[in-house]
Amino acid sequence: MNLAQVQFELAGQTWWWAGVTAVSAVALLVYAGLLLREKRQAERPADTARIINTPFIHEAPLTLFNLPLWFVSLLAGAGSLVITALVLLLSDRATHLVALVWSAAVLVLAIFLFYARVYRYLSKPRMITLFSLRVLGLLLLLSLLFQPVLGFIKAPDNKLPIAIVIDASASMSIADQPNEPNRYRQSVLAAQNTLLPRLAEKYHLHFFAYDTKQTAALPSADTLGQVSPAGNSTDLNAALHLADSVNPQHVVFFSDGIHNGPAGISTGLASVKNPIHAVRVGSSDIEPATVPDIAVVSIDGPATATVNNTVTLTATIKSTAMSDRTIKVQMLRKEDKSPVDEQRLVLRSGPTPQTVQLKFSPDKVGRTSVRVSVPVDPGERSEANNVQEFPLLVTDPKLAVLYIEGRVRPEVGPLRRALESDPNMNAISMVQTQAGRFDMRGVKEGDELKGLPTTLAQWKRFKVVILGDLDATFLNAQQQKDLEQAVREGTGLLMIGGQRSFAPGGWGSTTLAKMLPVSLDKVEPNQINAKFVPQLTGPGVAHPIFRNVAQFFISPEGNKSPTQMPELSGCVALAGAKAGAQILAQHPTEKINGAPAIVLAVQQYGQGRTAAFAADTTWQWQLFLRGMGKDSPYHRFWGQMFRWLASQDDLQKKTGPSVTAMIAKERYEAGEPVLLRAAVTDKEGQSTNFATVFATVTGPDGKQTKLTLSTVQDQMGLYEVTYQPQLAGGFKVDFGATKDGDSLGADASNFSVLQAAGERDVLAAQPMTLQEIARTTGGSYVEIANISALADRLAAQAPESALATKTIIPLSYPRPFFLGFIVLLALEWFLRRKWQLQ
Repeated sequence: MNLAQVQFELAGQTWWWAGVTAVSAVALLVYAGLLLREKRQAERPADTARIINTPFIHEAPLTLFNLPLWFVSLLAGAGSLVITALVLLLSDRATHLVALVWSAAVLVLAIFLFYARVYRYLSKPRMITLFSLRVLGLLLLLSLLFQPVLGFIKAPDNKLPIAIVIDASASMSIADQPNEPNRYRQSVLAAQNTLLPRLAEKYHLHFFAYDTKQTAALPSADTLGQVSPAGNSTDLNAALHLADSVNPQHVVFFSDGIHNGPAGISTGLASVKNPIHAVRVGSSDIEPATVPDIAVVSIDGPATATVNNTVTLTATIKSTAMSDRTIKVQMLRKEDKSPVDEQRLVLRSGPTPQTVQLKFSPDKVGRTSVRVSVPVDPGERSEANNVQEFPLLVTDPKLAVLYIEGRVRPEVGPLRRALESDPNMNAISMVQTQAGRFDMRGVKEGDELKGLPTTLAQWKRFKVVILGDLDATFLNAQQQKDLEQAVREGTGLLMIGGQRSFAPGGWGSTTLAKMLPVSLDKVEPNQINAKFVPQLTGPGVAHPIFRNVAQFFISPEGNKSPTQMPELSGCVALAGAKAGAQILAQHPTEKINGAPAIVLAVQQYGQGRTAAFAADTTWQWQLFLRGMGKDSPYHRFWGQMFRWLASQDDLQKKTGPSVTAMIAKERYEAGEPVLLRAAVTDKEGQSTNFATVFATVTGPDGKQTKLTLSTVQDQMGLYEVTYQPQLAGGFKVDFGATKDGDSLGADASNFSVLQAAGERDVLAAQPMTLQEIARTTGGSYVEIANISALADRLAAQAPESALATKTIIPLSYPRPFFLGFIVLLALEWFLRRKWQLQ
């Protein structure tokens, strides 16, 4: 530790000095008055004898410094009052030392003037002795009142290092606005004028400039100005590791974020050990304004689509130096490059991209791709960005399902996901969120269905209709009549339990009552609240709805399975089954009208099928067995229920296992990560989250990388992994999946990585790259305009060991000083008496 500063402070009440000086000044004024009265009385001869004999006056000269003593005392008292008042008014500028010295000076002056007359009758040694005793005594008194202390501030000699790295590539030589410093110069000024003065006291600062040539720290911040930003590439990975030699506590990295190194930025970040605070320099809007270029920046659209349904894709187009030109944006089939759709676009070159919507209807099931292209201008630097590919997985769901729910409840979310995750189903769900308002999902663009079906044709388009917790008022008489005809002609109908379904919802007197396999006569109480696991009947065990899941329920004989489903919270009390209906599951303990309470009953109605499922808490089944790494029977139970209602019991077996590759696009920029995805179904054709999915990536150099894919949250059967290419060229990806030791299939796809752009090909700052650097390393991201805030934040984060310390040494000791004060005054009083002074 090095001594940096010594401070003098007063620990006691700092306002004492004002009182001390004021009292001393008043005493001097009184003393001056007494001396003046003495002078006037002495000028009257009749009073001379009496004046000479007064105890206060003895014969002595009345002048000091050739001035009357009373006048000197008057000036001293008045001057002390005036100067004290001025110091009080300027107290924020007065130091503790000034207050103490001024108080002592006034006291010493008062002592000197009080005893100026009598000291002439003493020898010089005696005069000095009395004067010194009184002054020392009063100085001890001042010390007791002010309690002065000395503070010794010691600066640390073990400050932690901070590295300040400035990108010195050629793109940093760009001036984003006329008459302003270029990006590199702005960075240098920020480092020299903001970081250096604010952080130098708390950190050791090391300065680096990365231009592919500098490999060590620069001698000082001033040396930064001697570096010219002319690096022919920007390998941000190398730049970020430039400061490793000093093992910095923090790294402040000035850059425009343009990266064109051989490897992706995420590769280098994996080995960074210290937080990096990325400071963006430069505008993200700038492009080489005089070079013509047009690019298909991106294509947005759904990852999957239904065969023979319209798909809308949004293409983002960006251009430079081509304003007011009209071009054709085309969508082409990948296989034969035949046009599918095209739109005309009037270019508006500049930083803001334009969008175009293109539509097509896929006519084949499976993975397909379309290309969006724009014409190539003769003056363009590269043709590579004029075409972009968009992959799409086209499915042919055999079942159109309509799910209508009267309120938001726990059963809704899992049942919706079960419908949406099944590749053989095209589900539309409507959930009432407010009176008369529905949250609709699954409705395709251009679909005429805007709410509840209102015509027979709209009802008949669905193979299965599910009615949730809603009462009979939801469907008017005509809607019920149309639904009944649709069921009679082949549509399946399912009513599931709820507070307002079946008899409690007033369905007993409606057209739908005759379609259901159970009686809707009222039963009291209308709800069974006892928790239970459904018990299958003999017909239930053999029924397609319970194929391969019967072992998870109570057997007809009442035997409980060691792996049975979690208990349901209750069910609707149903009066009984109709003649010709099949009871597939019942309550194991509760009875209604002397018979076991019905949980699931089904029947044939005309060409259609109907089912009544009295329970409403099957969402508790969805997590069953997942802790053991297995598929829950929840999806299989509902999938088989819907297929039976649609009279397509064998659809699962026909679909079977599959692996479908889904790579977002076929061309990637250098350093851009590639998201590899695959959709997987099991042997039953169900989307599964319990498969082992892997991919083998073969690069342009023939080397292979093996990757394991992970499930995508909230998307059943979808797996993904991010791959970072290290080279430019063509890549092949082979996907595969297994489950319970059996193969589920394989698929393959391809993509390519473009060569890195030249240093001058991209001039716009890339804030997302800098944000990724900050986020991955645990640092922060700021614009250069906010560099002061970053400096303050780093200064506040300086560890305690790097802060200066302060040692306080008191200059006042109450007991000995007070005793000394008493002794000095007593001795002074004793000597005055001895030497016959009053």
